[in-house]
Amino acid sequence: MSKTVKKKGKKAKLRREKVNEKEMRGNCAFGRTGKKIRDRYYDKKGRAKKDIDYTDHGNPKDHPKVPHEHFWDWSDPDNPIRSKTDD
Repeated sequence: MSKTVKKKGKKAKLRREKVNEKEMRGNCAFGRTGKKIRDRYYDKKGRAKKDIDYTDHGNPKDHPKVPHEHFWDWSDPDNPIRSKTDD
């Protein structure tokens, strides 16, 4: 399954796929050139749990490590927070 999403004028293709034996599902986002830019993993409730980004988001100062991880905090279900980085 794939769909196109638009973010800040850029289009990325998302593809859902099974990523491990625990049935945690993931999205792979690909940039306009077809290069993979992100994997997103979900918990058993279907909420985003972890992102692995394969770019520095155009900000190498904040993201010197590529790839890098971001984790999601769902302590407030109405306002989930994505961590800045795993460093």
